[in-house]
Amino acid sequence: MTELPPFFINERLRGCNNLAKIIVDKVRYYGICVVPHFFETSFCEQAISVINDHLNQSETVIWRDKINSDQRIMGIGHLNDRLELRSQPLIASVINDLYGVTPEAGFTMSGYLRSVEGNLGSGQGWHRDTVKRDQYKALVYLSDVEQDNGPFQFILRTFSVKSMQAVARKYGIHETENRINIDPETLFPSSRIFELCAQKGTLIIANTRSIHRGKPILKGARYALTTYYWENKIPPHMVKFVNGNV
Repeated sequence: MTELPPFFINERLRGCNNLAKIIVDKVRYYGICVVPHFFETSFCEQAISVINDHLNQSETVIWRDKINSDQRIMGIGHLNDRLELRSQPLIASVINDLYGVTPEAGFTMSGYLRSVEGNLGSGQGWHRDTVKRDQYKALVYLSDVEQDNGPFQFILRTFSVKSMQAVARKYGIHETENRINIDPETLFPSSRIFELCAQKGTLIIANTRSIHRGKPILKGARYALTTYYWENKIPPHMVKFVNGNV
């Protein structure tokens, strides 16, 4: 059996009473923690059905990239509360601990990524969500994701100020850069680059101040749910895309 990376939660740890703390510790050290089989297949299938229904409704607010590969429904949890990941007890506990407060604002977003020639993947290339502070998200794969299905890619331990300064000195990616124009795969050793190929129901909690992307999708489609959080309010430029009450 292949040994899991240290930032994964194995079956033994799944049963621990302090699972939330274990996840928090791994995120604080590696920038990421992965929990396989967190959601049942039935939940994933129901979620995909809900997403497809809303993608086909004219009243749904949908953000799309220029080539219609990346399609996002921000606030999917407002449209169907079964898909509101922020209210899931373990996720809420972990996020609150990581932030040190209960974030007052946010939403759950559905992501539908399909293979279109020339696509840049989810997130439109390598990037940091923010350079100013830590930012935490929970991501759930709703479909099985292999190398060709746009897996989440993540550069380990690139979220702290110290590591960002080291990356700037060694690789020329300045700590103020949100969008990464140099391909990290040509710079970083392979041991630092994590590509998450995993089954539906897998939960990822990550500090997206780290360098990351959704790999360009070459085949099929990828469905996922992602949580967004802000301590006070949703940024004005995003509010117009959020469905339901905000």
